[in-house]
Amino acid sequence: MKRLVQGRIEDRTTLGIMSGTSLDGVDISLVRFRRNYTVREYINGFYRFPSHLRKSLFDISSSDLVRKETMMLADKKLGEFYAKSSLRFLKTHGIDTDSVDLVGCHGQTVFHSAPRPGRKSNVTLQIGMPDIMAQRIGCPVVSDFRTADVAADGMGAPLTPIAHYYLFRDKHKHRLIANIGGISNVTYLPASDTPDKIFATDCGPGNMLIDSVSKILFGIDYDRGGKIASSGNVNKDLERFLKHNQFLRRKPPISLGREQFGPGFIEDLLQYARKRRISDRDILCTVSRFTCLCIQRIVRRLETVDEVLICGGGAKNIFLMDTLRQMLPGVRVSTTNDSGVDPDFVESTAFALLANLAVDRISGNLTGVTGARWNVVLGKITLV
Repeated sequence: MKRLVQGRIEDRTTLGIMSGTSLDGVDISLVRFRRNYTVREYINGFYRFPSHLRKSLFDISSSDLVRKETMMLADKKLGEFYAKSSLRFLKTHGIDTDSVDLVGCHGQTVFHSAPRPGRKSNVTLQIGMPDIMAQRIGCPVVSDFRTADVAADGMGAPLTPIAHYYLFRDKHKHRLIANIGGISNVTYLPASDTPDKIFATDCGPGNMLIDSVSKILFGIDYDRGGKIASSGNVNKDLERFLKHNQFLRRKPPISLGREQFGPGFIEDLLQYARKRRISDRDILCTVSRFTCLCIQRIVRRLETVDEVLICGGGAKNIFLMDTLRQMLPGVRVSTTNDSGVDPDFVESTAFALLANLAVDRISGNLTGVTGARWNVVLGKITLV
């Protein structure tokens, strides 16, 4: 079994594992980091959740009433799936487990809620038993990244901005990294050598809302390339309904999750649309455009933005990309591919990096981003 090597070593090979609110599956990145945490090389893979596991995770994330045994079984089964997928990934690429030094696994968020009127504290819960991964892969696992920030009175999100800083900063350009995953979030990287002026926030719904509407109205898991949305028209009444959402009245930075855009919200949205006889294509078009409006809202709050780099599943949605280019004249809109990082695997790469910061005892949260009262090392380390 592998001993945890701490300290700034010259080279460390890390598996980054990420599954998000879209609940489609797990992203895995094998990253070799240089001493300064820049990427030396990396390999990526995606493994789709089996239907029974996806349904279990969706039911847990969407319900306020969950049996203890149901939660515990899901925790174990997810840990087994992470481990099985990691071993399959390594075998596919001809990589021996002995060459892996560390695993960084975000886990699956089943509940996350930021402070709001009537409740002063934040709460967060991620599952995916790390002990199984540590024992099956044979190396230490860093997981449960959010709770240390919550303990310091932070929101526990977003956590990837420090990784975005290492991966995408530019001395001459003011960059915005927009991750359109289940939830959309952004990181603003002003042209600077230091991370103290980074701004980051969740900004609104992403693929989670688009995918849910696609499933209900068209019986498909997602709108491939935004093709259906492109065939519809924006309905101004429905757009006004979306703009009245309470989260838009909160001053960023904010933290969002399935709690804001889950089944209840979708039911209200569709009921509103059906009363007004809005066509299914126009509903999907309007909902998709709303994701872009939420990103535009943040860009307008910032003094200077030269480039917007898109990552997450939204980078493949042509409708979203074209709409953002129309909404942001004078700003270059592209994907993180332009900076050498696959848009689908930015978050798994980020958690591989955060795992390295953890074992090197370097704080991974930004107090100006999460609202924490002090800097903390993020993640719990499971040894073998």
